[in-house]
Amino acid sequence: MKKILVPVDFSATAENAADYATDLAHGIGARVELLNVFQVPEFSPAAASLVWPLEEYKLIEDDAKKP
Repeated sequence: MKKILVPVDFSATAENAADYATDLAHGIGARVELLNVFQVPEFSPAAASLVWPLEEYKLIEDDAKKP
């Protein structure tokens, strides 16, 4: 199985990279997988064991999508 991993940050440059990867994948019979990563701020060592409120997660996700 062929895969092309494309990191994206929702910018115009990332969109161009995803378009290029899609065209390339079509030509070689590969799958395209998009990857977006953002860091959740950690305020204390115990924060890793806590569940983040959905509202805060949405704000962090929206902030990651800003150009």
